[in-house]
Amino acid sequence: MNETLAHSAIVGRGPDAQWGLTEDLSLGGVLIGMLVPPPVGQQVLLKIHLPERWRAMMPFTGDLMLRGTVRWHRKRRGGRLTGCGIEFDRLHEQTFAWLAALYDAAERLGSLREDEVP
Repeated sequence: MNETLAHSAIVGRGPDAQWGLTEDLSLGGVLIGMLVPPPVGQQVLLKIHLPERWRAMMPFTGDLMLRGTVRWHRKRRGGRLTGCGIEFDRLHEQTFAWLAALYDAAERLGSLREDEVP
């Protein structure tokens, strides 16, 4: 998925939770753009929230909750961290179906003009 199809995400829980944007989502993991990514190797809980216009195109409602491990950090010039790659733990059947439906919705949205997007 490209940046125009980014979704908000929360990594962690409680006072340690951080907000970010999905920038590249696949069946194996996700790149999350965020200001202070968790350390490499840390296991995290990830919650991906869909905007309302996407929810209307999905066969189910609710946010996607995943567990994963931070595998790498993205750095910009000057060494500033700007995101992290998270590898998903095992995907359950429902999670796989959610991601497949998301890809289908992205294909449909990508083929629509801006004024046609629900």
